[in-house]
Formats: sequence, structure tokens, C-alpha cells
Amino acid sequence: MKKNGLAKGFTLLELLIVIAILAVLSTILVLVLNPAEYLRQARDSQRLSDLKAVSQALNIYFANVSPINLGACTTIYCTAGATVPGGSAACTANNNTAVNATSSWVTVKLTDIPSGSPLAKYPLDPVNDAIYHYAYFCSSTSTIYELNANMESQKYTTGGGGDVESNTEDGGSNNNAYETGNAPGLILIP
Repeated sequence: MKKNGLAKGFTLLELLIVIAILAVLSTILVLVLNPAEYLRQARDSQRLSDLKAVSQALNIYFANVSPINLGACTTIYCTAGATVPGGSAACTANNNTAVNATSSWVTVKLTDIPSGSPLAKYPLDPVNDAIYHYAYFCSSTSTIYELNANMESQKYTTGGGGDVESNTEDGGSNNNAYETGNAPGLILIP
């Protein structure tokens, strides 16, 4: 529509300037927010939640089952990979998640709890590869156990703002992995 012989609208130059400004702002936004880091933090939060749930289930098992059977305590089991998270100690890969068998990656049969298993299945790491996986080790003579996981975000790794891997934070013996259970540090890292 013309008014006084002039068309209303944007010129090509004005559109290009607006597009350039939007491109710069979106680039800055992506760099500031770093969505990949937020995804790594989300997976780390899942790891912390998973290992807490397993630890709580094992505590329920200890309180309700007698005699306690921690399973094959001569082997370190990992859900993937050939070494303990954050270390070089060898482990046996086992991604069986059944809570009704001592052949799972956690060798405790949670279905022996009289009220039933608090977990439907043992969790697997969100990535579950050679680097990011869970580990379980126990000592049947003193009914102690350790669960391990690698953290991948800058926030949760050693030295990060929410560091959970340092020995001063988790009480373990491996500064490069999160260790929990009733005996963090049971797996000695050479």
C-alpha cells in the first residue's frame, strides 16, 4: 500500500542488519549457556541418583535379610568397560540388571527382602560405555561394598564447583571417580 508515493516495509539492508544482530545474540547465548555442559550435568545427576538408590536398596537389604549374601565378592563388576571408573583396576563387564539374581552387576539378590525389592532393576549408567559406567565391589567377610561412577561434567568432576569425585568429598581412594557405599575406598586404585 502506498502513501504519498512511498511503500511501507523494510529495506533489504534493514533486514540484513536485523538478521546479523540475531545471529550474534544467538551465538553469544549458546556460548554462555553451553547446552552440552548442561546435558553432561543432567547425566551426572542421574548417576548420583542411581547410585544413591542402589545404596539405599542395599541398606534395606542389610536391615531385613539374614544371613547377608553379597554375592561374588572376589570380582569387581562394571556395567561396561574393562577397568574401574577413573582408574586402572580391572573389572568384569556385566550389564545384567535383574534384582532377583546374584549374577547381576550388583551381586545382591534384592528379592530376598521380605517386603520385596525396593528397585525394579539395577540401573545402568546413562552413557554406559568404556569410560562412563558403574562398578560394584564387596567384601563378604565384613559385609561392606563400594559403588563407583565417572562424572563427565565440569561441575561434578574433581575441582569443579560441585565436585563429588575428590577423596575429600566422597571419602574414597580414587580422586578420578565418585565412590559411595558403606565403604568408599574399598577398591584400591593402583
